[in-house]
Amino acid sequence: MLTWRRDVRCWALAAIALTACVLASPASAQEADRAKQVLVLNSTRSDDQFSVVWARELPKLLAEGLGERVDFYSEYFDFVRFPRPEYESAYLDFLRLKYADKRFDVLIVIGDVAIDFMSRNRNVLFRGTPAVFYSLVPPRSHFANSTGLVNPLHFGRSLDLALALQPDLKRVYVVSGAGALDRRNESQARAEFLPFEGRLEFTYFSGLVMQDLEERLRTVPPHSAVFYVVVSEDGAGEHFQVMASLSRVASAANAPTYSWADAAVDAGIVGGTRRDQLAQTQAIATLAVRVLRGEQAGDIPVSSPGTDVDLVDWRQLRRWGLDESRVPPGARVLFREPSI
Repeated sequence: MLTWRRDVRCWALAAIALTACVLASPASAQEADRAKQVLVLNSTRSDDQFSVVWARELPKLLAEGLGERVDFYSEYFDFVRFPRPEYESAYLDFLRLKYADKRFDVLIVIGDVAIDFMSRNRNVLFRGTPAVFYSLVPPRSHFANSTGLVNPLHFGRSLDLALALQPDLKRVYVVSGAGALDRRNESQARAEFLPFEGRLEFTYFSGLVMQDLEERLRTVPPHSAVFYVVVSEDGAGEHFQVMASLSRVASAANAPTYSWADAAVDAGIVGGTRRDQLAQTQAIATLAVRVLRGEQAGDIPVSSPGTDVDLVDWRQLRRWGLDESRVPPGARVLFREPSI
């Protein structure tokens, strides 16, 4: 009798184990087949030029790097145009509601605004999710389980290019806006231009109303160049997309215009030392793939991708009568018309 009961108990336990395996198999297979979930939190607006590039390229690069499909999401904070504190609070509630049931495999946080937002709200938003950040400046604060790329701006190198193309250059008119970001970048530009002051005379057009700025640029004297830092907001409080304000500056200027702006490929400037946007996106994707493959984000050192390259617009060389033979070795000349 005892033997029979023991046999029944063994058969029952075996049946339970078999049932558990059968039920677990579809769940395990479903988890294995689940596409990697990636969310990008971006500081700027969706029509910012770099936003357009990474939104187009990043999903493809991640899928190619992993060899599998990726479920890709993106959010655009645009706090520059919407700076009120209650907007950030409302956006936090929006993200919590929208992604309450989502489990992401990695967060990609682009820009210092989004990085600061995540640093303040890490305990209530995507807690524990590994993160990869990309910034132009070293982040003021770090959040747990993260790594990233810091790709600082360089303004002085564009003046080296201007001097190579314009050996008779005497004066540089530096353009910047009235916004907080504009003023911060202008401070960096002033510091980087100090070594050039013995050779060049600098005039700063800072925080002007756009129409007044354009009027001044139309009358700059010979042997001059214009350097665009950034105008996201003018002296009247009007907000601008960077490429829109740069195009207006280059169009109005009575001298060749240079800029660091990495999106300024076709904005009417002669050129500058600018970051390669595709290379930036590839660097972000490479780091994110490492995390998606299982590396601990916190164990990966923060690094700098070094994506700067000299770019020159051949059409603007012709417009201003600049000698193409003066283009430094290694610089890329864009829009050159082929000869017969």
